[in-house]
Amino acid sequence: MPHPHGTRARYRDGGCSCLPCRAANAAYVRSWRVGALYPDPAELVDAHLAEMHLLRLQGQGVGIRQAARLAGLSPTLVFGVRTGRIRQIRADTQARILAVPAILAHGQTVTGWRTWRLIGSLEKEGFTPTRIAAMLGARGARQRLRFQKKKLTVHTVLLVRSLYRQVNAEGPDGPQQAGT
Repeated sequence: MPHPHGTRARYRDGGCSCLPCRAANAAYVRSWRVGALYPDPAELVDAHLAEMHLLRLQGQGVGIRQAARLAGLSPTLVFGVRTGRIRQIRADTQARILAVPAILAHGQTVTGWRTWRLIGSLEKEGFTPTRIAAMLGARGARQRLRFQKKKLTVHTVLLVRSLYRQVNAEGPDGPQQAGT
């Protein structure tokens, strides 16, 4: 049996676009938007704990976009909470922000001295800079390490660490044999 006229169900499921069905749908959408944009004040909590957590993460190098991505929230919302502009948030939003770990984005820059020490260790083991660059994925006739000395991206640091672990597991002459 089809839904009666003047209902959202008739508009949505039945495809009816008469004035009463459109009005019923518009009323539903209005009520949904009000509930979504303006939560019940009883659901809101003070955003101070989330703000302090975001400031702690900022001190560890986690930016707004990375924190928002890890929390599954809008960067605008996270920015508003971190700056103190947004003073009250939903409890579930606070829980999501407080659950964000200190994981840096791959494009974030960090100091490079530890990574250059790993590269120096690889060179002492007999690998040339050209060979290291090739093992890191450099292509072309002029393969070489093209990193800055002071700042590297997290992605580059992870690549070099992975290469260092792989080389130390295998050794300079290939995989180590058990008992050799």
